[in-house]
Amino acid sequence: METLLPEPKPYDGNCHCGGFKFTVKMPSTPYHTCDCSVCQKKGVIGMWPIEDKDITIHQGNGTLTEYQFGRKYLTHLFCPKCGSSIMGRTNKGETKNGINLRMLKNFHEYYEANKHDNPPVNFAAVEPQYKAPPFPSHPDADNLQPDQKIYNGNCHCGAVAYAVKTKALEEQKVMSCNCSLCSRNGDLWIYPPKSAVILQGVDNLTDYKFLSEDSLHSFCKICGVSVCVKVKDGEEDPVMPINVRTMDGIDISTLTLQEYDGAKNDPKYEV
Repeated sequence: METLLPEPKPYDGNCHCGGFKFTVKMPSTPYHTCDCSVCQKKGVIGMWPIEDKDITIHQGNGTLTEYQFGRKYLTHLFCPKCGSSIMGRTNKGETKNGINLRMLKNFHEYYEANKHDNPPVNFAAVEPQYKAPPFPSHPDADNLQPDQKIYNGNCHCGAVAYAVKTKALEEQKVMSCNCSLCSRNGDLWIYPPKSAVILQGVDNLTDYKFLSEDSLHSFCKICGVSVCVKVKDGEEDPVMPINVRTMDGIDISTLTLQEYDGAKNDPKYEV
């Protein structure tokens, strides 16, 4: 006797600023994680494939920025105002969609209900292999303390790159915040002083205000990757939080994460 799968359940979702709102019918099946270069930098947790008929766009149709790379099999779509990475769409053959589950209002409900230990889909091996851009040099590279390292990183397209001097990652905790913005981006933060960061391509960053006028969450306007936070707090050398997901050659699974309840700071988040 054939086993019938549960009917897909509708979930509402949106980018962080609310410029793009949608409803998607989601199957009760395991989600996907992907080890490709762009999904790793954006922390995407996806559901694939989803038919066009199962996605209803309520607001912002046609407003998302498109980004392609490699074989250009997929078009990645993100909000140009807040940087939320919403979905991917195939460019060849029958159109299929992938939704970033982090955009769902009930993301944690869906995630926990369908949690699994399946390995990531191995798209990192697909040719052409991703190559990081040239990184800026750091003036302190030859004058480090024993516990310090220089880490290089970049957005996905390479329009923004950096070098940062900080305590070795294995010797510090990386913050994982559950606020409405960081949980959508999958951001993982360290907090070096601004003077320790050499940032290249600043003009390619879009700044997004959230919670504070003095903290600008900055993402690449071309590929949508969340890179850093520009802090304007009046100090002589304020911190410049860096998203560790953008660092070159880092294995996220080896990091020691410190959970931070940032959601308590935006309990009335609504769009």
